[in-house]
Amino acid sequence: MALPRTEEALEAIERAVCEANGDLRAASRALAISQYELHQWLHADPEAANRVKQAQLVGWSALETEAYRRAVEGHNEPVYFKGRIVGYRKVYSDGLLQTMLKARVPGYSTDDAHTGGVTVNVNLMPRANSYEEWLEQKGQSALQLENHSEPVVDAEYEEIPDKLKDVL
Repeated sequence: MALPRTEEALEAIERAVCEANGDLRAASRALAISQYELHQWLHADPEAANRVKQAQLVGWSALETEAYRRAVEGHNEPVYFKGRIVGYRKVYSDGLLQTMLKARVPGYSTDDAHTGGVTVNVNLMPRANSYEEWLEQKGQSALQLENHSEPVVDAEYEEIPDKLKDVL
């Protein structure tokens, strides 16, 4: 079926992309149009391509929300005994959370190609009471990193004994 290049068709594509969590192939199927034809239109019309890209971002946010829920809030997994569900246990995805942190938090983690391991950089900040307070703390921390200055630490820490330093 030929795709009419109208405002209504573009709006329908945007809706379908959002509902398909940003998946152009699924959106094409839902609209019963050729994926090739959709790509041709988006290639030829930068405005349409930009609008569909924005729809993809909205669709992907639903995936991020679900990933966050599974990583942080967890999900209930049934527990079976002799073929029957006897209860549920809360399961969290540490790997998913780590992947999200790597993608979203600059400097969280870098892969060390020389050692084959992973180096994790932890930025300790006091717990914020609001998002605005967190942003302010994050900005101060970023400035300290840029200026290579020592962080201001309110907490007291014990010195690690020399014999444990080799183990750690």
